Amino acid sequence: MMDERVKRFWSNIDTRSKCWLWTGGMTARGYGAFAVVYGRHKFWRAHRFAWFLANGPIPKGGQILHTCDNRFCVNPEHLYLGDTDANMRDMVQNGRSMTGERHWKAKLTENDVTAIRLSNKSDSQLGAKYDVDASHIHKIKSGERWGHLPMPALVHERPAPEE
Repeated sequence: MMDERVKRFWSNIDTRSKCWLWTGGMTARGYGAFAVVYGRHKFWRAHRFAWFLANGPIPKGGQILHTCDNRFCVNPEHLYLGDTDANMRDMVQNGRSMTGERHWKAKLTENDVTAIRLSNKSDSQLGAKYDVDASHIHKIKSGERWGHLPMPALVHERPAPEE
């Protein structure tokens, strides 16, 4: 006989498509959430619990990733074991990282960054123009910030003086 906790888990899943979609509660970050004392955990993310039921305990530091890139999916065939580095690579590869303009604190656009990198003005002048700290301008020019954008080809001629 199936454990009542497992039966309750499966009652929250829609299996009508290739991705088995979690229909129960959610975490604040939009992952399925399942409250049950099972193993050493009381609260589970639904995809982790699905992995646990199909494959056994998740190693310490292990993360469960989705091949389908669907955080609602709990189909064990769409899940695989990884680590933080693999999860971060997957996030960047699939365009889910909050870099550049997508970052919630971004003040600059990609066009602004390109203009900053091409400008002959001082870091202080550019910082005042774009309302960011001069040290941030310096990091943009060096590629330390906004490193996902290619550096523009630099013009080696001395610019005409501004009037």
